[in-house]
Amino acid sequence: MLVAALTAYLIGPFQGGARPGAGSSPRPTAARWGALPDGWRPWRTTVYAVADHGVKRSAAPADGPGRGGQPSCALSGGAVYCGGNGTLPIRVDAVTGRTVWRAGTQPQGIGLDHYDSAVVGVHEGVVLVRESVLNPAGNDTAATVAAFAADDGRRLWSRPTGDGNASAVVAGGLVLVPDGLTVTARSPGDGSARWSTQVPAGHHCDFHGAGGGLYADCTGYHTASGAQRRLIAVDPADGSARRLPAAPPVTADYAGTLDGRLVYAARRSVDPMAQDNPFTRVVVIDPRTGARETHAMAEEHRGRAAMAHGVLCLAASDGRATAVSPLTGRQLWRTATTLEQPAAPVADGRSSVFLASASGRVAALDARTGHRLWESYPRAATVVSGDYNSPELLVNGGALVVTTPDGTLFTLDPARPGRKPASA
Repeated sequence: MLVAALTAYLIGPFQGGARPGAGSSPRPTAARWGALPDGWRPWRTTVYAVADHGVKRSAAPADGPGRGGQPSCALSGGAVYCGGNGTLPIRVDAVTGRTVWRAGTQPQGIGLDHYDSAVVGVHEGVVLVRESVLNPAGNDTAATVAAFAADDGRRLWSRPTGDGNASAVVAGGLVLVPDGLTVTARSPGDGSARWSTQVPAGHHCDFHGAGGGLYADCTGYHTASGAQRRLIAVDPADGSARRLPAAPPVTADYAGTLDGRLVYAARRSVDPMAQDNPFTRVVVIDPRTGARETHAMAEEHRGRAAMAHGVLCLAASDGRATAVSPLTGRQLWRTATTLEQPAAPVADGRSSVFLASASGRVAALDARTGHRLWESYPRAATVVSGDYNSPELLVNGGALVVTTPDGTLFTLDPARPGRKPASA
């Protein structure tokens, strides 16, 4: 009996890919998760894999894994589209892991050490990518927003972004292309201009969608207080802009939406350069009415924040995950994981929250209770961590797709996370 009990203790936590200390509750079953895509199998590949079409091969960076890569990805229509530092845009089949195509640079022949790409969105069969090309002298960068056909990677159009005071984004069926203080909304299909709007001088603006509306969240470059942050409603039909009476504090991080409202996690200090600057408040703004609510958290929290299943989830660098009510600031649950420096939490379409680390480890938590369901083993080829190196986790129906900073891409079945992936 003693031998049997000891054996169960030693091997039990590892079932389903869990790590030691994962808890003694029954292993989650497939009924908890969504259905896997038809034909799905666990796979693992990299942004450097041989492509079926376009540019077949793309060498890893000469100065080592993780110095390029750092994928920037979007999931749409059963495919993952990625760019990265020194990485050409690619399409990866999310079911099989096969690299369908790799796009080339324009003009052709640019060295990848002078090239960066980031996927900003996918809309109706068009992949929108922000490209940056460093000139031969290494003292100036030309940036463009380019559109590629999702089916075969053909370059459809491109427009320069200039030194924009906003981030390129796909929102409301349009791609917003910044150029100085002007942001132009263009058709993803042909790049034609629909309208233009101005952003405030001395500010950088990020655009968010909430409740069918479009909002520019603009923060001043040299801010000593929240008074220099502005929240602007932009009409998606014609670009007309209206400044809202309420704005988030300058130190607040945008976390997502709740019933058409914008949710922020606000930090303790107004000094944006403060090294130890934990979250202390939740700020909720209703852009339709201009109402702003602020709720103090019961204690300070560090890490990365994101809305998931109606609660504010915070992932600390030591792997702790905490859920806070955005409407009261009250702590709902806290759970320890063994992940190091996880990215912001990600919700699935049902009742789970996931964390991912730079090593390619994933943890699954119950969104209601915080109970740790499982943790998976590392799947990255090389661990590259740091403030600017973060994994991404995408939900593909009942499967997960994870990218790591070294350029690795892989998929997981949440019902059986321990399944060994096959090379794509």
